[in-house]
Amino acid sequence: MKMISIFNSTIPNQLCKDRLTPLLSFIIGMKKWIGAAVVLLFFVGLLAFLLPILGWQKQLDQESAEYEVLSSAVQLPQTSEPPVVTPSEADSSVLNDLISSLDGCVLSEDIPASSAPARTSSIDLEACKAQNSDFAAWLSIPNTPVNYPVVFTYDTAYYLKHSFTGSTSSLGTLFATGDTSFSRPSRNIAIYGHNIRAKPTVMFSPLLSYKNAEFYQAHRTIHLDTLNGAYTYKVFAAFNMRYD
Repeated sequence: MKMISIFNSTIPNQLCKDRLTPLLSFIIGMKKWIGAAVVLLFFVGLLAFLLPILGWQKQLDQESAEYEVLSSAVQLPQTSEPPVVTPSEADSSVLNDLISSLDGCVLSEDIPASSAPARTSSIDLEACKAQNSDFAAWLSIPNTPVNYPVVFTYDTAYYLKHSFTGSTSSLGTLFATGDTSFSRPSRNIAIYGHNIRAKPTVMFSPLLSYKNAEFYQAHRTIHLDTLNGAYTYKVFAAFNMRYD
């Protein structure tokens, strides 16, 4: 007698499908959760990266506003045209030697020697001195954001991180070192200030624009109102150098 065995494969296949379906659903669900978690982590990381930057920008805006308020408070009506002070022959020679030894972008021209009397200051210097005993001068470049007080100090590290009013500040304060003399305006005066890359309109950041010839030609004068007199200097050279 012959026996015929018939196997119906439909039954075990159905069992496999029944077992695999929950597993596949679980895997698909996990992929969705993982995808959502990755997106969430991305945005959390982006937020963690941006918050300090936005916070610093807000801080810079507040510190910049403090200087704007100070500028408005000490501004006096302009009563006379400022005289132009250009370097003496000796000073021009020293600066030309310095410029010729530097590598970088240099814009310059020959300026004849001259002298000029002091003018009436447009800044309430006594009010500035009352706020900070280190006050030495007020520096401004017309039609630019550069419009700040300058202090005379031996503690340069302090003014790198403090404003003119003494508060902690990323902008710091423009300063001249203790060996600087403001009594002879024809002499070279070194004034230091921050270059804030995140806010190119504050402190000495706009000075980088002097690398552009058009800017150089349009902003040829610098006002310096000191306790010994108020003067206007004519820019005769601009150079960019790296300090190590």
